[in-house]
Amino acid sequence: MAIVAALARNGNGDPVDKSYTTASGTSTATPHVAGAAALLALRRPASRGAELKSTLVSSATPLVFDAHYVGAGRLDVGRAIKQTVVAVENSLNLGTQRWPHDDDKPVSGTVTYRNTGSAPVTLNLAVSGAPYSVEQKETTLQAGGTGTVRVTADTRTGPDGQLAGRLPATTGEVRVITPLAVHKEVES
Repeated sequence: MAIVAALARNGNGDPVDKSYTTASGTSTATPHVAGAAALLALRRPASRGAELKSTLVSSATPLVFDAHYVGAGRLDVGRAIKQTVVAVENSLNLGTQRWPHDDDKPVSGTVTYRNTGSAPVTLNLAVSGAPYSVEQKETTLQAGGTGTVRVTADTRTGPDGQLAGRLPATTGEVRVITPLAVHKEVES
């Protein structure tokens, strides 16, 4: 998350110069994410930390960059406050497939969705990124209900290394993003 801030301050807190810069990284993103979590907690006082985190991750705006580096995407606190469907898990890590890969078997895991709304929701599912696939094209969540979908990674083909992807689940204004990961071990 890039922010614009004063370039530098001296020991008294006075600006060293009057210029500003754009900075990005964990130290600039952390206060913004903490603030977003605080705003979300005000709107959902019964939610615990893990639920707030899942809501913030699920409602992120996906970026074109590799999910291994940017996770679900850019924080969208407005969407997080309004959205009634979240992925219970913040991400799905399918572990490590040991080298060599000609004998790999596909590995699977599940993503659970929760609908806190008052009406049923049908989510359209589609994975992005190789080597991932999803068993079903949609899932329906009853009002106040949950549902799971199975995601599979087939590492018998394709490049070695950390393989990231995303599982977007969408319908209308609802967009739930779940980052995916599997490590296809390199020869060593």
